[in-house]
Amino acid sequence: MLTQIIGYGAGITTAIAILPQVTKSWKTRSTKDISLLWTLIYLFSMLLWVTYGILLKEIPMIITLSIETILYVILLGLKIKHG
Repeated sequence: MLTQIIGYGAGITTAIAILPQVTKSWKTRSTKDISLLWTLIYLFSMLLWVTYGILLKEIPMIITLSIETILYVILLGLKIKHG
């Protein structure tokens, strides 16, 4: 139980960390200061983490990292559109 609480806490905190950047990019329509390469590498790492969570059947990892992956997909879309 404590392990899952820590897992959810870590995942939620990590997902919250990217929210200000996604929100700012969405509002300003500017992503010029965000590296496309960094975004792609980070997105790829999130996909690997989600896959790892699925293989381990760790629900906190799967849920929170999937949410974070979606946020990075949004950020990538904004980067491509407003680059």
